[in-house]
Amino acid sequence: NLLRQTLGDGAWRRVLRHFAQTHAGQAVCSADLQRAVQAVTGETMDWFFEQWLRRADHPVFEVAWQHDAPAGRLTMTVRQLQDAAFQGPVDIDIDGQVQRVWLQPQAENVFRFEAPVAPRLVHFDHESAWIKRCV
Repeated sequence: NLLRQTLGDGAWRRVLRHFAQTHAGQAVCSADLQRAVQAVTGETMDWFFEQWLRRADHPVFEVAWQHDAPAGRLTMTVRQLQDAAFQGPVDIDIDGQVQRVWLQPQAENVFRFEAPVAPRLVHFDHESAWIKRCV
């Protein structure tokens, strides 16, 4: 699901079509999927396959947010607690409005969103696309 989210629905469908046509009836491995992604998108996606298929860990996030009423802003801080940081797109739902942000491969990411009133719902990783643990 995260690869689909990263590529976008259209590119994901094209990758699947290419992959199925190229490998119909054959045994496949993850490298075949990565080659299909590159053939369709022109991107190797090395970072994605490295962090999700070749590493033995998963992200552990500490997520906190606060609303600044005078500034009309919501600030979300995402800390990665595992040894090596992950990267990729994350959807954040703020009262039904989904915002996509890019999580940088660093210990802490800070995101700011316009929010004139304090939100009732803030949901990190809206569709649970990430394999993760939140503490």
